[in-house]
Amino acid sequence: MRRGWLAVLCAVLLAGCAGPQLGEMNWLSQRRHGGPGPNQFDRGNVWQDEQGRLHLAIVKRGAEWSCAEAVLSESLGFGRYEFEIEKLPDLGPDLVLGFFNYPSYGTAVDGTNEIDVELARWGNPAHPNGNFTVWPADPAFSKQRGHHGFEVPPSDGPVQFRFDWQPTAIDFEVAQGGTVLARWRYAPDNPRAMIPQRPLPVMINYWLFEGRKPKVKPPEIVVTAFRFTPRAR
Repeated sequence: MRRGWLAVLCAVLLAGCAGPQLGEMNWLSQRRHGGPGPNQFDRGNVWQDEQGRLHLAIVKRGAEWSCAEAVLSESLGFGRYEFEIEKLPDLGPDLVLGFFNYPSYGTAVDGTNEIDVELARWGNPAHPNGNFTVWPADPAFSKQRGHHGFEVPPSDGPVQFRFDWQPTAIDFEVAQGGTVLARWRYAPDNPRAMIPQRPLPVMINYWLFEGRKPKVKPPEIVVTAFRFTPRAR
């Protein structure tokens, strides 16, 4: 099904979750124009297949390109976040695939309260294609992000992206077939200012860097799993 709200997707993707089942929470997708990019985002570019997998596509309709965005309807806090994609295609320099926590658009102070796992070269083929980024909780430190770049080769098998969000540190990891491809620990001296401290929406998006028109047809992305394990209180 290619359109409408993705009312039952989360329950399917969370099957087998190590932590509490998230039940009837919804992934939402809507038509809007704006950042990142800026781009046009279309709800028809996000859909669920018969196996419960989440598909994201960048599509040209007439003369206009549109991108994909899915947002979990409920904000989540400290814990372990795991995303899995069916395979990692070559995204080239102008496509961006992101798995991240971020306040709802229009309510956030730019450059704050964001935890990112992104696959993007940001327009430069020489840049590494993997990015772990943490934007601080305190707007006074909005220019002082934590960042770690890495390279993940395109693959035909599943790739897992994980981060463990704690009050004083965030541990990131990318793996394939049981092999860790990249790992990074972010543990700043002043964590309450530099690490988000409040629950945030979970987002998955697939978009065009700076809104650039792609030179070739963008490959479809298939998300095969999302799991969240909350930290014990």
